[in-house]
Amino acid sequence: MSAILTENGFAKVFNLTRKVTEDIHRVIVDGIQIGAYTNDENVLNEVKRHLKQLNKLL
Repeated sequence: MSAILTENGFAKVFNLTRKVTEDIHRVIVDGIQIGAYTNDENVLNEVKRHLKQLNKLL
């Protein structure tokens, strides 16, 4: 919540607008964000890459 408030504060101070109009898909592994993508293919590639690194899938 505070990150969103900080982002909005910076946007107001510097008169910024969002450039991204598409949905952003975030890839989170073990509770850590490893990427944010607008292209679905990039999301799938990142997920596949991390699945290959797993020793055991729960």
